[in-house]
Amino acid sequence: TGFMGNYTSETLSLNSLLSSTIGDELKLATSGICEVYAIAPEYQVALLSAGRAADAAYWLDEVTGRWATTTYFRNLPWYIDRYNTQHAPATRYESLMWKNMHQPDFYTFLPYIRKKNENFQYDYRDYARYKSLKTSALINEEVTRLADCFFEYSTLGKDDAPDMLALSYFAGIPPDKAVPDYALELQDTYFRLDKELEKLLNQIDKKTGLHNTVIFIASTGYFAAKATTFSHVNIPVGEFYPKRSIALLNMYLMAIYGQGNWVETYFDKQVFLNRKLIEDKQISLEEIQRKAANFLIELSGIQDVATASDIVHSRTGETFRYARSGYCPGISGDLLLEIRSGWKIVEEDEYAKEEYVSKARVQTPLIIMAPGIPGKTVQQKIRATQIAPSVCHILRICSPNAATDDILLEIK
Repeated sequence: TGFMGNYTSETLSLNSLLSSTIGDELKLATSGICEVYAIAPEYQVALLSAGRAADAAYWLDEVTGRWATTTYFRNLPWYIDRYNTQHAPATRYESLMWKNMHQPDFYTFLPYIRKKNENFQYDYRDYARYKSLKTSALINEEVTRLADCFFEYSTLGKDDAPDMLALSYFAGIPPDKAVPDYALELQDTYFRLDKELEKLLNQIDKKTGLHNTVIFIASTGYFAAKATTFSHVNIPVGEFYPKRSIALLNMYLMAIYGQGNWVETYFDKQVFLNRKLIEDKQISLEEIQRKAANFLIELSGIQDVATASDIVHSRTGETFRYARSGYCPGISGDLLLEIRSGWKIVEEDEYAKEEYVSKARVQTPLIIMAPGIPGKTVQQKIRATQIAPSVCHILRICSPNAATDDILLEIK
């Protein structure tokens, strides 16, 4: 169930989050005395970074152009109200402009990109200005500005209890752009992000002292870019249409089990069957899942299919080895699809959404700065699931209750 929003029409909560976060564990360890806040361009990231027990989470609303939150959190500090009235992007949108920091020939860090050297300039005056702002380099400046407000007026870091401020920055490209056409902007985004991190660290050092602070910086290693076409270089490609595939699956199941809407929906590579109809017809759920999986795997573009039963009983192969941790009965789908690499997933809705499927991993650094940990560079691959336990180890608190991975040996 959602809660009414502040500075947004979104009704959101964290009731669907089934495990604790670092912030939640910090609250438990301090008997609720500590403060936990999160700031992010998108509400999904803000809410999940904060956790259920947080004081508040803030994101930039695409309609109001102000920093929004939900009444799920009962705390709306006066200084956020004032900031939204006087300094939020909505109060400055006519002056917001993104131009390259350096001359075009300076951006040589993607040498394989051959693009005419020319300046770029974006303003944010059209109706979609705030949505566009959230996928530009300027959003990072807005995140830092709001963080400065917390450092100035909140009680973060001003008592003996450790507090937490989770910030999320953007370092990608808009979903309607492709990397070759956005090379200068992408490089400029990283230069600007470096400046924002510098300002943030200076502010932390000024207010609380870096020697009193635990800082960790991680990345998703992923951003949604425009689907890339490889047909001109003879790389096999194709298009997978979920709605068409689901329609074919429903026809197939009707041929076996009779008339009915056997498939409820498709979402994010998951197929949801009509559980009520299956129960009413007294059909074995595992049987219909298996028949549906056997049908779907024959369709073009589908590499593999796992049933919910396979995932729950750990009968999946390497492809779905992480699915068990994320599977939640009653919420997750009956079938999980793996789409072939190089294919495009085409959602036939009003936004004509496309997703390019790539299994390639983007290597990103993990940076941890904490008192008592000597500075060094370690070249080794780690799992993202090691980060939360490692940070909690440094803070001397319990790991999130769903964390099962080991901490990094380098911080022991």
